[in-house]
Amino acid sequence: MVAGEATNEVKDLALTYLEMTVLSYPAAAIALIGSGALRGAGNTKIPLLINGGMNILNIMISSVLIYGVFSWEGMGFVGAGLGLTISRYIGAAAILGC
Repeated sequence: MVAGEATNEVKDLALTYLEMTVLSYPAAAIALIGSGALRGAGNTKIPLLINGGMNILNIMISSVLIYGVFSWEGMGFVGAGLGLTISRYIGAAAILGC
């Protein structure tokens, strides 16, 4: 039994979110591996700043994409997955830039 007793609407929204976030898995892997490598080399400050910045970016980007800004109404549930994906790729790029 997948998703328990969730309604079809909730299952559809969950699938949409999963389809958006699955695109971010390579970036998440790069960020995690890069952070681990930097920590292993004794540099703990850079991974802290990058991962913290990635989380703050996720909040800001997702908020705009979910709820919209000014007269734009936003993307709703899709915006949550897209915001996460964008912030993970920015974090991965930052890790690779170190």
